[in-house]
Amino acid sequence: MSPFNLCDGAGQTEIYNALQQGLGHDTMVTPPLDARARRDGFNVIYHLDDLNLPAIYSSLFANERVIKERPVIAQKFVAAMAEAVHFVEKNPDKAKASVAEFSR
Repeated sequence: MSPFNLCDGAGQTEIYNALQQGLGHDTMVTPPLDARARRDGFNVIYHLDDLNLPAIYSSLFANERVIKERPVIAQKFVAAMAEAVHFVEKNPDKAKASVAEFSR
């Protein structure tokens, strides 16, 4: 794993740019950055979908102050994400239809 995957405050684009400069070895990217990475000559090591592991392609970042002073916000977000994953696993057709509708 690249040390850039662990950098506080660095976004996916900043980490990718560091990778391009040879400052890291690998990173995880999500669309549309994955298309840019292929165009730039990087190789796909694996697709998370192919691993048959539950994964969410989004993140929420919070600073330490928010976590300490308003922990309920973080707890509610994690709970909502878990509920969404559960819904998708139990209702794949409804989830696909929802994404298709949103993507139009």
